[in-house]
Amino acid sequence: MSLHGYHRKTTPSIERMVEEEGFAVYTKCFSPATWTTPSHASLFTGLYPTEHNTHGGDFEFFHLSDNFYSLPEVLKGAGYKTAGISSNFLVSKKFGFARGFDEFIELDKSYLLADEIGIPPAERNIDKIKFLFRHAISDKKHWRHVINKLINILYRRTLGQSVARYSAPYTKKTGKLFLDCARKFKNSNEPFFIFMNLMETHGRYIPPKEFRNRFTSVHAKWIRNQPDGGLFYKTPFASDVLEIFNGLYDEEVLFLDSILYKMYLGLKQLNMLDNTLFIITSDHGEALGEHNHFGHMFSIYNEVTHVPLMIHYPYGSVHKGEISNLVQTHDLYSTIIEAINVPLPLPVSSVSLVSSTKRDFALSVLVKREMDVKQLGVHDYYHHQIAYVDSKLRKLIVKIGSGVECFDLNKSFYENYQITDPQIIKELLSSASNLNSLRRFGRLG
Repeated sequence: MSLHGYHRKTTPSIERMVEEEGFAVYTKCFSPATWTTPSHASLFTGLYPTEHNTHGGDFEFFHLSDNFYSLPEVLKGAGYKTAGISSNFLVSKKFGFARGFDEFIELDKSYLLADEIGIPPAERNIDKIKFLFRHAISDKKHWRHVINKLINILYRRTLGQSVARYSAPYTKKTGKLFLDCARKFKNSNEPFFIFMNLMETHGRYIPPKEFRNRFTSVHAKWIRNQPDGGLFYKTPFASDVLEIFNGLYDEEVLFLDSILYKMYLGLKQLNMLDNTLFIITSDHGEALGEHNHFGHMFSIYNEVTHVPLMIHYPYGSVHKGEISNLVQTHDLYSTIIEAINVPLPLPVSSVSLVSSTKRDFALSVLVKREMDVKQLGVHDYYHHQIAYVDSKLRKLIVKIGSGVECFDLNKSFYENYQITDPQIIKELLSSASNLNSLRRFGRLG
């Protein structure tokens, strides 16, 4: 994002919006997880993945637990009308994320049945199907998920609509649906909450035609047939291929920037902005070759865990401008509840951004199913367990089994140079080991 000093002008509209309306821009925001399901569960509960257990370590842990009141349920109970618009199958009714919404619109129609069995990246679909048949025979324990996967593949080829194949039309539709909801709620004169998940800056990277060739000169055929990101873990992409991916990603950001600005203008034209909490954030980032990673499956470095957070608070708020406090996306749970004066106890793990309390640490957790790791053949890449950042912006990465990496983010924010001082490492390990939210991992280091 050029808003944060990136060398390409990727977010001109957001920059204009931030300047016009005095958004609060949180420059040190970290996601508690590295992928969709646990990150959204944290967003909806104010808890860490180790607390809400919707982390995907096993198949049953893909569903948002009924043991917690989700944010939409809390708001609905407080008299708010609620609407959700999701372009991501993982944020869907099937996985429990529609609870509390009066209306929940799912745009991703690429799945008929719930399945999350991992398939090794392959250049041909026939190779993926062959793998599934072999897996169904060799591992009868998971045969149901294999059958579900096969049914979904057939469904996508016939009736399904896959956001992952080309997300731009769904991103545009989400913007329109958002403004339709806003108009409807304004006419009813009722307080409202709208949640949206946009898949634009998510692989595959196919910006709409009007935004192509802004930062790349690659042919449209290459874009349509771009390599599966998972293939990176079989044979790392050459530098020129990574440069193309970087350019396409930046064009996706530029397109999304324009859509978010239209949403902002729509609220402004409806005279709804002054008393609306308008929040822009992300559940995770993307690695594009940094630290020998691609995507967000196995990395817990800052290119994946450090995410944007911009908030327009209602008129008269003192929260404006650049804010460098350590924050996490699940702090939004307590922030929203406190901002609208709902008299509920707030989870200790979620620190309200409208309170005087400052966060002492940030924690990101990476949990993957051993079944997926085995199938994908990525044992050599799957070694990160947690990332702990203290109030001094010192970051500790604890690896599975043993081993740590340590960084001073003040000097090396994207972790190019490690701290080797054993005393600092021991101090950070001791601090991380004492966290209640990490109790399920046992002793660290």
